[in-house]
Amino acid sequence: MTSRYGGNVLHLRLPTTTTAACKSPLPQPGPGERFLKGPIPWAWVTAAARQSGRALHVAFALWLAASMKRNARVTLPSSLIEDMGMDRFAAARGLDALEKVGLVTVERASGRKAIVTLHAAPPN
Repeated sequence: MTSRYGGNVLHLRLPTTTTAACKSPLPQPGPGERFLKGPIPWAWVTAAARQSGRALHVAFALWLAASMKRNARVTLPSSLIEDMGMDRFAAARGLDALEKVGLVTVERASGRKAIVTLHAAPPN
């Protein structure tokens, strides 16, 4: 084929897929499967991650409990602790670490589960 200007014309067939179609989808939870709901402030996650031990594990368990209750004031279910491979002593240490940096406040009563309130991350 020639162009109207006298030269040959090269026709290229470009793939019809778009950039969005080439992206891999994120894994989705199955029916009845638990999932972590966001948005979770990144400053909150990084503050929890900087703590020692299982603080980040406890933090994610607290966010899961809070999203299921739709409330920032929750108890820490022992089922979530067990799911994450922790015992109650490791969870207590993680909760103490989160409390020391101001991410949560904890109300403790003898013979009862602690009531935890999630707070915004304190400024650096």
